[in-house]
Amino acid sequence: MRLVGKRWQEIIDGTPTLWTSVLLAYVPPHANEMTILRSNNRPLSVVYEPGPQGKQPPVKDFLATIAHTHSRWSTYSGPIVPEYLETPGPLLQTIDLWSGFEEESGVEPWELLGGSTTALRHVALHQVSIGWKIGMFVRLKSLTLDRVELKWSGLRTSYILDFLRASPGLEHLRLQWLRTSIPIEDTLPSFIITLPELQSIRLHDCQNSVTEPVLQHIRAPSCSNFSLTVDEWTSEEVARRLMDEALLPFQGVLRTIHERLGGSQICLGFPGFSWYTPRLSDKEHRFNVSLGSAALMIAMRWVKGLLGPNPSSLSIYFQTGFKDAILETIAPTRRVTKVFIEAYNGRDEALQILNFLAKPLLTNPSLPSLPCLREIVLISLDWSAQEPLDCVHSRCDSPFYDTVERPLLVIKMSRGWFSNGSPRPVLDYAVLTKIREHKGVERVEFFGSKERDGMVADFDFSCL
Repeated sequence: MRLVGKRWQEIIDGTPTLWTSVLLAYVPPHANEMTILRSNNRPLSVVYEPGPQGKQPPVKDFLATIAHTHSRWSTYSGPIVPEYLETPGPLLQTIDLWSGFEEESGVEPWELLGGSTTALRHVALHQVSIGWKIGMFVRLKSLTLDRVELKWSGLRTSYILDFLRASPGLEHLRLQWLRTSIPIEDTLPSFIITLPELQSIRLHDCQNSVTEPVLQHIRAPSCSNFSLTVDEWTSEEVARRLMDEALLPFQGVLRTIHERLGGSQICLGFPGFSWYTPRLSDKEHRFNVSLGSAALMIAMRWVKGLLGPNPSSLSIYFQTGFKDAILETIAPTRRVTKVFIEAYNGRDEALQILNFLAKPLLTNPSLPSLPCLREIVLISLDWSAQEPLDCVHSRCDSPFYDTVERPLLVIKMSRGWFSNGSPRPVLDYAVLTKIREHKGVERVEFFGSKERDGMVADFDFSCL
C-alpha cells in the first residue's frame, strides 16, 4: 500500500494503528526497528519463535536489540531470560514462558516480574523455576501450568485453587504433568469455585493431589471442551474415586456434549480406557477422559450409568484383546452401534473380538452381544474372509432371529494387503459374496487405497 503513491506512504507512515505491534525474532532487525518507530509508543508484543526458514538469533541477542522498549511490552512469548522478566512490566498482560536450552537445570527459583504479577491476564508457564505464593495471580483469563517438576519450586495445590478463586472470569485452564513437585496437603479449603466463563479444561497426567482437588472445587457451567488424562498406572481405587466423586460435577458437561454431537467413541487398548468425541467433530464441543487399564471395567460401567437411557450412539475401538469379564461387561450395552477392530498384537486378538460379537448374551441368549450393533469396521489385516462370515452366521442365525428385530449389519474392510511386512491372506470373492447375500447384512464396503498388488485388488467391492 505504501507503494501506491507518496501521499499514501505519508498517511500510512503517520498512522500508528496501521502498523503491526508485534516484534518477531526471525525478521531482520531493521523491520523491528521500523515497527518500534512507527507504532508511536503503542504496546508491543514480543514473540520469539522459529521463522519460516527455522532461523532466528539467540534469544538474548534478540532481546538486547529491543531492551529499550521493555516498558511497552504487553506480551512476551519465548524462553526464560530472567534479567528481562525479574522486573515489573507496567503494560505486561500476557506471558508464555518456557525453559530454554540455555537455562541450566540447577537455577534457583526467581521472582516473576519482581512480584508484580497481578496485572497479568494470560499466563502460560512451561517448566519454569519461579517462586510461587498465594495471591500471585488474579483476574486471569487463561492459565497454563506445564511440567512444574522441581521439588523446590514451592507450587502447591492450594496456590492453584487460590489463583482460580481469584479469577472468576477465567476462560481456559490447562494443567499438564504437574507431578513430583506438588506435596500432598493435609487440609485444603472447602469452598466451591464457580467459573461461569470457563470454556475449556485440560488436566493431563497430573498427580492425584492436583487432579482430584481441582475437579472437586470448581464448577464450570459453560464448559464445552473438557479433557482429563490420568497416569496409566493409576490404581483401581483412585480411578473409582475420580469417576464417582471428582468427575461428578462434570457429568452433565460430558453428557451434554455427547448429546449435542449425537454420539461419542470409546477406545479400549493402549494405555487403557479412553472416552472421547470423534476427532472430526465440532472443535468447540469435545471431551476426552483417559484412564489406565486398571480402570477398564469401572470406566465402562461409569459411562453406561452416566448416559442412562440416552438414545445417542457409542462406538468402540478395540486395539487389543481383553479378559472375558471385561467383554461381558460391555456385551449388554445397547448404545453401541459401531465397532472398530484393530488388534495390534495380531490375528488371535482380532478373532477374539469377532468371536465376542458372535456370542449371545449370557443374560438373554435370544440377543447377541452388543444387540444394537449396526457397523463392523475391520482395520486389522490378519484375517481371511471366512472369519467375518462365521461371525455373521453365528450372530444372525439364532433360532430367535425371526422373532427379534435386529439392525442389518454394514461390514467395512481395509483394502490393505500387507500386515507387519507380510502379505495378508487373499480375500475369497465367493466368501465375500456370501457375506453380502446374508439376510443379516445390508452391505459390504472396502476402504483405503486401491493398490494393485493383490489378485483381487482391482475389484470394486464397494458395490457388494
